[in-house]
Amino acid sequence: MGDGAAGQARRRKRVAFGFVTDTPTALPHFRLPPVTEVSLTIQLDGAIGFRLLDLALLANAWAEDLPDASERPHLPRFYGYEDVEMPETPRLWLQNVSGDRVLQLPQDRIAVNWAKAETGDEYPRYKAIRAFLVDAWHRLEAIVDNLGLAMPLPGMCRLRYANELGASHGWMSESDTPNLIAPWKLAMSDDFLPVTGGLVMHFHLPEHRGSLEIHGWHADADLFALVLESEVWPSAPDLGGVLDGMDLAHEWIVRGFTSATTPEAHSLWGRIQ
Repeated sequence: MGDGAAGQARRRKRVAFGFVTDTPTALPHFRLPPVTEVSLTIQLDGAIGFRLLDLALLANAWAEDLPDASERPHLPRFYGYEDVEMPETPRLWLQNVSGDRVLQLPQDRIAVNWAKAETGDEYPRYKAIRAFLVDAWHRLEAIVDNLGLAMPLPGMCRLRYANELGASHGWMSESDTPNLIAPWKLAMSDDFLPVTGGLVMHFHLPEHRGSLEIHGWHADADLFALVLESEVWPSAPDLGGVLDGMDLAHEWIVRGFTSATTPEAHSLWGRIQ
């Protein structure tokens, strides 16, 4: 999950759009995390306003990197944005040849996804997916400007990590769950309810910045799913503020993942710090 390095906590200077701070970077880090999908989404305060015939122009801007273009239905809007009127255009879905990177461009947000395409694929780490989002934002901003449209202000951002625990990560049956998931108890006070079920936890981030949710369940006989999702308000209504919010969401997800899983799991997944 995390992006730290071994040894003592290091500090680095972060430069983001003219704003320089000293930021601690020592997050828990795993050599073999069970991550299978990561998505970063920026909800916009309104619709961009591109037309149906503009979709080809958008697709062409990413044709070299994400040549597989298709149209998808609209996505539900974030809480608090439901009343914004949306033009009737589909969501543009752009994917690379290997199938592990996706850019989604509906009218009201920009989202990037990394998903494990093959069993042996390695998680490229948050920084790489974050850079994918930044590049997509700048390309979209330029296209919107060329179309004579106004880019809506960025609003709440969402970071989602999906993990799948199977035999390669120490999970082979339901009896292994409490050995890997710290708050899980495979027991009831009587035999009325079955022990199969799910874990749902909700946490508030400091200073009313947002929230973290953790969901865990037995996906099937050979798999346990653990999903962490954080929604955060940006520190400012611009890309720099959004990235600050994404970084906060990432910190909470990495630390939350570590807190919600056991030392035994950390050993299996090669925790470095």
